[in-house]
Amino acid sequence: MLFNSLDFFIFLPIALLLYQFASANYRWVILLAASYAFYAYYEPWYFFLLFGSTVLAYYLAIAIDSAKNTQQRKLYLTLSIVSNLATIFFFKYFSFFEKEAGFDIGFDIILPVGISFYTLQTLGYTIDVYRGNHPVEKHFGYFALYHSFFPQLVAGPIERSYTLLPQLRKNTPVTYENLVLGCNLMIWGFFKKLVIADRVGIFVTHFFENPEIYTGGDSWLSTLLFSFQIYCDFSGYTDIATGVALCFGISLMKNFDRPYFSTSIKEFWTRWHISLSSWFKDYVYFPLGGNRVVAWRYAYNILIVFAISGLWHGANWTFILWGLLHGSLMIIEHFISPPPTQNKGMNFLKGIVVFIAVSLLWIFFKANSIHDAITTFSQLTQGGPVTGFTKNFTKLDLLISFISIAFLLFCDIYLMRTKSKLFFENSSTFFRIIVLLICINLLYFFGVFSSEQFIYFQF
Repeated sequence: MLFNSLDFFIFLPIALLLYQFASANYRWVILLAASYAFYAYYEPWYFFLLFGSTVLAYYLAIAIDSAKNTQQRKLYLTLSIVSNLATIFFFKYFSFFEKEAGFDIGFDIILPVGISFYTLQTLGYTIDVYRGNHPVEKHFGYFALYHSFFPQLVAGPIERSYTLLPQLRKNTPVTYENLVLGCNLMIWGFFKKLVIADRVGIFVTHFFENPEIYTGGDSWLSTLLFSFQIYCDFSGYTDIATGVALCFGISLMKNFDRPYFSTSIKEFWTRWHISLSSWFKDYVYFPLGGNRVVAWRYAYNILIVFAISGLWHGANWTFILWGLLHGSLMIIEHFISPPPTQNKGMNFLKGIVVFIAVSLLWIFFKANSIHDAITTFSQLTQGGPVTGFTKNFTKLDLLISFISIAFLLFCDIYLMRTKSKLFFENSSTFFRIIVLLICINLLYFFGVFSSEQFIYFQF
């Protein structure tokens, strides 16, 4: 079920009403049933894979906790890691390696939506139990809810057990304050998704389907617009997910922190998809030795983490190359970057350079193949006007997009200066109402209501 669908706007009020009027001891049952219904709506058989993954993770974590010696604990942890990685390999990467190896098994493997996210969440929980960072959850119902909580199940944030499980156990009732703040966040997220991401996505999609037929002007515009499309699409999903969860009294972790205002690639990765970056840092980078190693080993660790991160995003060489290039820039920064400065002018210039670098690397992320990516880079060196307008994306649509992006950047700057964690929480009521009214009007007049899938659903 898509957030940006009529079905969801019917589903959510019903779930909230059932949750609110259920006995406090059984609210988790309503939330679990809603989560399974939400997920099975995509494809019923997805539920069985999710449930099987839940059962396996639950019993292996208990086995780790009750093991009599370290050897047994390592055995059960290995079984958990191998089973999760084998599952995600089969559904997500088998076809890729099948194609590269040049053989054909005779049928297509469908990628279950959200499998990359809930697999990492399960692995993180199991490792935390093994490390003693969190006690094992022995109540199967609460663990199943942690594993399938519907607002963040499909595309994160990737929550840690020690932050989400205690909240789920509280069975917090619906409150007016949480409902209002949650709806505000949802409207902000829908503005990002429907007004900006889905509108500019029309132009971007047409360009990257066949980049060689377009001009240099089209290439530059598509590169710029995709930077905002993917940011608004993914952060918009996070805002909606956070808002929905908040309606149930659950606080999800912050997943984006104005990443395009970063002044270094390292800072960018502390602001972009924070739950994934912190997951790889805690469960891959630190076990490899982090930065407390010799120079060559540090570079090796960074490249390994970013190569895995790239591969996590998709079974394509473009994603691996995208990850390795980000890792390479991180290494270069580590050894030659000047120390941080409070000079606003210098930080502004550094921010522009980082934004351009990140935007150019998004080409590998978006392109269908390395050949198409190279073609797009080649087009960037050529001149020419913007010619890629269609009946679905006109010059007026481009103007609407730029105005909406400018409004978004203004709000982001304001949020950054007021240090607001949620929807303008440090602002006056009057200012929040003005922003909401602008968002609602932009949604009503300029939203693209075609139920476009969120980009990160494919991962």
